[in-house]
Amino acid sequence: MSTASLDPRVEAERIRALYANVPAAFVAAMTVSLYLVGTAWQHVGHAVALGWLGLMLALQWPRFAAYFAYRRAPEAVSTQRWARRYGLFIGLSGAAWALSPFLFMRPGDPITHAMVMMGMYGLGAGVVPGLAYLPRVLRGFLLIVFVPLVVQLALLARSDGTEYAVLALATLLFMGVLLGFGRNTARTLEEGLRMRFENLDLLAQLQREKEVAENANRAKSRFFAAASHDLRQPLHALGLYASALHDSATPAQRDIVSNMESSLRSLESLFDELLDISRIDAGVLVPQTVHFPGAPLFEGLRSQFSGEAADKGLSLRVRAVDVVLLTDRTLLARVLANLISNAVRYTAQGSVLLTCRRRGMQALIQVWDSGCGIPDEEHERVFEEFHQLQNPERDRRKGLGLGLATVRRLCALLDLPLTLRSRVGRGSVFTLHVPLGEATSVQPARVEPPLLDVLAGRRIVVIDDDLGIRDSMRVLMTQWRCEVWACATAAEALEALGGAIPDLVIADYRLAGGVSGADAVHALQATFGKDLAALLITGDTAPERIAEARSFGWPVLHKPVRAVQLRASCSALLGVRTDPAPMP
Repeated sequence: MSTASLDPRVEAERIRALYANVPAAFVAAMTVSLYLVGTAWQHVGHAVALGWLGLMLALQWPRFAAYFAYRRAPEAVSTQRWARRYGLFIGLSGAAWALSPFLFMRPGDPITHAMVMMGMYGLGAGVVPGLAYLPRVLRGFLLIVFVPLVVQLALLARSDGTEYAVLALATLLFMGVLLGFGRNTARTLEEGLRMRFENLDLLAQLQREKEVAENANRAKSRFFAAASHDLRQPLHALGLYASALHDSATPAQRDIVSNMESSLRSLESLFDELLDISRIDAGVLVPQTVHFPGAPLFEGLRSQFSGEAADKGLSLRVRAVDVVLLTDRTLLARVLANLISNAVRYTAQGSVLLTCRRRGMQALIQVWDSGCGIPDEEHERVFEEFHQLQNPERDRRKGLGLGLATVRRLCALLDLPLTLRSRVGRGSVFTLHVPLGEATSVQPARVEPPLLDVLAGRRIVVIDDDLGIRDSMRVLMTQWRCEVWACATAAEALEALGGAIPDLVIADYRLAGGVSGADAVHALQATFGKDLAALLITGDTAPERIAEARSFGWPVLHKPVRAVQLRASCSALLGVRTDPAPMP
């Protein structure tokens, strides 16, 4: 950044500060003027004193007029013109001050001489900070004021004693000190103004760079959401086909199908990591704070990951006191599952330990591992999306680097402090502080009655613009003994249904032509009534689209949807009915 580019702004700021000080300068000038007049009132003619005071007062009004004119002037007006005007007023005012030693310091009155000198010294010291914005004007003012004072002291030395010569030399020295102080003050003020504008330019540049980065991030998110949606479409269809094939396959074929389903689940887990981030950012996850015992949660986590740990030759241990926790049980389980999964994934040998102990009114829950450890400089970055320390080959079995990013977001959502301690080569420990609950407030576990097969004979409309998904849904739901109409649009569905009344409509949220699944559901409900059950399925990961889909109040499933998840959701929506509609 060049100095020249800053000069106009620095000059403009100098002038602004000068004119901003005009009211204070007026008060100071009139105070010193009254002080000098009062000091010499008994020793000079009253007409002289009042005439000089009137002159001083008259010289202030042009400066006030310039002050009000400056405040009304547009910013584009030349600062040099305002500087010259101010310098002119200061020069005239200095000339009036220069008269005071000759008017008030009469021979033979040392007390009056001392009082006048004190006033002049105070005046000189007082103007330095205000006039330092214009160094040349300051130097001129000090010379105009103090040179006549030195001359008068030299003249008094001839009549009142040689000590006045010493005072003249002292006054010259004091003037030199003020000139030096003024020069340093002017330099400091200029440097301060330059630094101020440099900082403002830097902040503006950072703001521009931030906006560019945010725009790029939004563009990346839109691209990634669109790509994620397009990738989920065939994956969703493939999962449904695999589920349909599994039921009709031979024992030998089922091994192949099981391997296919295992690979699909790996892909689904990667997409689910992305979905978790999006759902948190969309604000659709609302914590349900309850009192619940910690032991079943910890035991469930041990059972969930003990097999995976054993496959790597690791021991997974749980050491937890009997506590009641107060938070969202499901989301806390997600946090701990991600931490344990991460620990198992990046620990080559040794063990992973889950502990819980009381600490005051909180439970201290920790996940320890004997893995490779995390360098201090990486403690913050490991919580960033897609950042992985031990996966340079981007092995998909090690995830996408979203586990800890999800953990941090969930902890923030639950207001649970999360800390990390680690030593390279020795392992890491993640610590959560969870409020303790009350045992008397624990709700007994609900025992859900087994849900009967309520899908047989149900009329289900599937609306999706992807042919592969329509076919896979038709094959799968036909095996569930449903009557299925799989169509690309609501208009096609209404035409295909004829006079049949559907029990449920399943619609993809993003349809062709900018139409949403909600539009399709509303079209069918307009014909068959608001009681028509609806289920939305979406492959979007953009937070705003997820929030939009959920805003309609219908259940929302995220692609790829497992067959068991789809069946459970359909059964839950239709399970209230015990009289399936007869087949036509």
